[in-house]
Amino acid sequence: MFNFRKSVAALAVAASLGYALPTSAASNTQGGLVGQALDNSGSAISQAEITIKNIDTGLTRTAMTDSEGNYRFPLLPAGNYEVIAHKDNVGDSTAVEVGIRIGQNSNVDLSVASSSSMEVIEVTGSNISMMDVASSESVMIIDSSTIDRLPVSRDIASVALLAPGVNQGDSAFEGDSKLVSFGGASVGENAFYINGLNTTNFRNGLGGSTVPFEFYEQFEVKSGGYGAEYGRSTGGVVTAITKSGGNDFKFGATAFYEPDAFRKDKPNVYSTDGNLVQVNDQDEADNYDFNVYASGAIIEDSLFYYVLLNPRKETSSYNSSTLGSSAFYDKDEESLFWGLNVDWYINDDNIVELTAFSDERDTDLTTSTYDQETQSTSNPGLSKLTRGGLNVALKYTSIITDNLQVSMLAGLNRADRTDSSEFDATCPYIVDDRNDTPTNLGCWANSNAVTADDERQAFRIDVDYYLGDHALRFGLDVEQNTINNIEQYSGGKYYRYYTAGDGGAFNGALAEGDEYYRLLERNSNGSFETDTSAFYLEDTWQVSDDVVLTLGIRNETFDNKNAEGDSFIKVTNQWAPRLGASWDINGEGITKVFAHYGKYYLPVAANTNLRLAGAELYTRRYFALDGLTADSLPTNDYFSAVTGTTVTHPEQLSDTTVYDDGIANDTSSIVDGNISPMYQEEYILGVQHQLNDDWVVGLRATYRDLATSIEDIAIDAGLQRYADENSGVDLDLGGFDYYVLTNPGNDMSVSVDADGDGELDNIILTAEQLGYPEAERQYGSVDFTFARAWKEDWFLQGSYTWSHSWGNSEGAVRSDNGQDDSGLTTNFDQPGLTQGARGNLPNDRRHQVKVFGGYAVTENISVGASFNWQSGRPRNAFGYHPTDVFAQAYGSESFYQNGTIVPRGSLDNQPSYWALDLNAKYNTEINGAAVTFGLDIFNLFNNDRVRQTYEIADSEDSGEFEGVGTHPSDPYYGLADNHQTPRYVRLSASMRF
Repeated sequence: MFNFRKSVAALAVAASLGYALPTSAASNTQGGLVGQALDNSGSAISQAEITIKNIDTGLTRTAMTDSEGNYRFPLLPAGNYEVIAHKDNVGDSTAVEVGIRIGQNSNVDLSVASSSSMEVIEVTGSNISMMDVASSESVMIIDSSTIDRLPVSRDIASVALLAPGVNQGDSAFEGDSKLVSFGGASVGENAFYINGLNTTNFRNGLGGSTVPFEFYEQFEVKSGGYGAEYGRSTGGVVTAITKSGGNDFKFGATAFYEPDAFRKDKPNVYSTDGNLVQVNDQDEADNYDFNVYASGAIIEDSLFYYVLLNPRKETSSYNSSTLGSSAFYDKDEESLFWGLNVDWYINDDNIVELTAFSDERDTDLTTSTYDQETQSTSNPGLSKLTRGGLNVALKYTSIITDNLQVSMLAGLNRADRTDSSEFDATCPYIVDDRNDTPTNLGCWANSNAVTADDERQAFRIDVDYYLGDHALRFGLDVEQNTINNIEQYSGGKYYRYYTAGDGGAFNGALAEGDEYYRLLERNSNGSFETDTSAFYLEDTWQVSDDVVLTLGIRNETFDNKNAEGDSFIKVTNQWAPRLGASWDINGEGITKVFAHYGKYYLPVAANTNLRLAGAELYTRRYFALDGLTADSLPTNDYFSAVTGTTVTHPEQLSDTTVYDDGIANDTSSIVDGNISPMYQEEYILGVQHQLNDDWVVGLRATYRDLATSIEDIAIDAGLQRYADENSGVDLDLGGFDYYVLTNPGNDMSVSVDADGDGELDNIILTAEQLGYPEAERQYGSVDFTFARAWKEDWFLQGSYTWSHSWGNSEGAVRSDNGQDDSGLTTNFDQPGLTQGARGNLPNDRRHQVKVFGGYAVTENISVGASFNWQSGRPRNAFGYHPTDVFAQAYGSESFYQNGTIVPRGSLDNQPSYWALDLNAKYNTEINGAAVTFGLDIFNLFNNDRVRQTYEIADSEDSGEFEGVGTHPSDPYYGLADNHQTPRYVRLSASMRF
C-alpha cells in the first residue's frame, strides 16, 4: 500500500520534483494541482491514477500520470482537497489534504521507495505560500483565515498595503475609501476583480466596489510582473474570490464596533500667529458593522449557496480638513449590503457559478458653519450621497479533455455617483473668504450638484490547452462602459468673496481693502460610452527540468466616444509583450532566479469623455463687490447677464477665463491625430531562497518607466507661434481656447483655425512650438522579503523596500492638488506649469518596513501584530509663475515661490512615521456554537506625525501675481495639512454553527 507522510527530507525532494513538468498559470479565480511520480532511481511512474476530492463540496476529478509521471488538475475551485493515489498491483494510498489557492498551482508529488510503498509529499497549500519556483510574478496571496489573525482595517486597500512596494495614497483622494499606489504609479492606475468581474471605477480609476470582509475568501495582490491575462493597469492588480457553500449547512453572525470613546483625535493645527486653523479635537465617529450569513447545499454534491447580509452604520461629526475653513460636517451612512454566491456542479467537469451583490449605500451629509468661540454650528444644509450598486457575474467552467479547458464569464457592474439635496436648484454655492477664514454663506448643501451613474457590461473567455512541455492560455476580454452625468455648481453658480491685500489688486483697479468676488459657472452633462477589448496568448514553457519560460502577448483596443456616440479617440493594436523566466538553480527547488519584462497599457478614463468630448461650459470672472443681499448674493450680481456665455462683461475686473466654452468640439480639434496610447515598461530581476522547511527569503529589483503618457494641454501659445511663422495673423487667443489630448513633448497633428479665416486647418505643431517637455515617470526599487509559514502556532512575514519615484508626471491623477480628473490634470495645462516639475514625485517613499504575524498563545487565545514604518512624502512649494501669464491664471499651481523656481520635491521630505497595530482573540464554545471575541488596536502608541503639509506658498487673495520678491505668502504655507490616523479600537464578536 502507498504510505503518505511528511518529513523534512521529503519536503526538499518534493520541491525538486514539483516543477519538472509543464506548469500552467493558474486562473485569476481558481487554482490548480500538479505533481509528478518517480521511483528512487529517478524513473517515471506512468499510469498511476490520482484522485482529488473537495472536502466541502465532494467535487471529484481523476487524472492518470503520463509517461513522465506527470499529472495535473487545472481550474479547481479554491478550497481544501484530499488527494488519493492508486496503482495497479500496488494498491491505494491514504489521503492527504492540500489547499488550493487562486492564481497558484499547489503540488503533491509521489516518490516511490520500493514496489510496495510510495511516499507523498505536500509542497504547497499552507496558509502562507512558501515558494513557487516556476513563477516570475511579484505576487502576495493571502486568505481570510490569515486576515482574521491580523489587525487589518476592513477594506481591500489595507490588504494590498501588506505587500512590498505598496503605499497609501494622499489623503486628498480619501473621500469614499482609502486608495493605494503600486510601484510609484498614481492611485488611479490599479485594477480590481471579484470572482473574475472587473469592479474597478472606470470613470477615473479610483478604487472599486465596496465589499465586506465576510464575503471574501482569498486575495491575490499582484504588484508587478503579471501576465498577459491582465490589462488596463499600470499600477497593480488585486483579485479576490468570495466564499462558497458546501454540503454541510453553516450559519453564523459577526459584529464589529469602533466606538468613539476609544478613538483619539488628530492634533489641532495653529497658524504661525497662534490662530486655530484646523479643529480636530471635536471630531466624533462611531462605526457599527453586523453580518449574518448562511451556506449549504440545495442539492448535495451538486448545488451550493452562500448568502450574506451586512447592515452597516457609520456616524461621524468633524470639522473641515481645509485649513482656515469654518465648515463642519455631520455624516450618517447606512447601508444594507447583500451578497449571494451559487455554485452548480453540473458534473465534476462542468461548473456554473453565479455571484451577485449590491454595495449600494446612502449617506446623509449635513454641512454647517462652525464657531470656534462658542463651539457651536449654524446654517446647516443636508445633502444625500448615493454610491455603489448592483454587481452580477455568471461564470461557466468546463474541463473538456485532460488537455483542453474553457471558462467564460459575463458580468454587470453598476455604480451610482449622485450628490443631491433639496437646495441644489435654487441655492448658489457661496464662500466668504474676506477675513482669511472661509465661511459658507447661503442655503446650499452640495458645492456640486451631481446626478451620475456608471455601468460596465463585461464578457471574457479563457482557454487552456496543454501540448507537450507547453501550457498554452489564450482568451478574449471585452467591456462596454457607460457613464451618465448631469453636474453643475449648486444653484448653477459659485461665488467667492475676497478682500484685496497689500498693494491692491488687478493692476490698480482695486485698492488695498477693496472687496471683490469671483464668479464661476460650470455645467457638464451627457451620456458617454467607452468600448475596450483585448485578446491574449501566453505559453508557459517547461524548457527543461530547471527552467520555465513564460511567453505572453496581449493586444488591446480602446474606443472612447463623445456624447453623440462618435469616436473621439480610438487606439488599436496595442501590443503588450509579457516575458518571464524562472531558473531553479541546481534543480533542488530551494533557490530560484527569475526575471520579467512587460509592457502595460492604460486606457483613457471615461472621465475624459465627459470633460473633453462633452459640451462642458466652464468660465471664471471677477467683479468688484458692492455689498451683499439678505440671501448673501452680491448686490451687484451680473450672473444673469453673462450666464451661458463666454463674453467679458464691461464691469469685469479682467477678461473672462474660458476653460470650456460649452460647445462640443470637432473630434479632430480636441485629440492629437498622432496620439499614442499611455503605456509603461517594467523590468524585474530577483532571487528567492528557501532556508528550511519554514522560512523563505527573497530579493527583487524592479524598474518601471512610464514611456508614454496622455494629457490635455493648452496649445494657444504654440498655435500663435505657428501663425507667426506662417500666416503672420494675430489669432487673439486667450490662453485657454484650445485644449488637446496628446502625448506631451511630441509633435501634434490637429485641426484648428490657424489663420483666422474661421475654417479648420489640419496642421502640425512641433514640440518646439508647443513648448512642453515629455511626460516622465520612473520608478526603481529593491525589495527584501521574508516569510515563515504557519507552523508550531505562529507565522511571520515582512519586507523592506528601498524605492525611488521621480519624473514630472505622477500619472493618471494628481496628488499635489487632489485632482482626480484622470488624464486631464493641470500638470501639462500650460508650458509654465511644467517648469520645475521634474523631481521626486508624490508617491516616492524612499524606505518602507512592513512586518506582520500571528501567534496562538493557547488553543483558545491568539494574538496578531502589524508594524509599518516608512519615509515621508516629498514637500513642494506652489506659487504663481512669474512670466507665463497663461500659467498665472491657474493661481498657485506653478513650481515657483515668490517668483523663484522651487523644483518638485526639492524641499526635503515630511518626517518618517510608523505605527504598530495589535489584536487579540478569544475562542470558546457556547451552547454548541463556536464563539470568538476580538479586540483590535490600531496605532497603539497614537503616533501623530505629519503626513502632508499645505503646499500653496503664494497667496491667491489678489487673483494675480504681484511681482518677483513682492508677492505675499499664503499664511498657511508649511502648516500640517494631515496627520497619521490616530489610535482607534475595534471590538468584535462572532458566532458560528
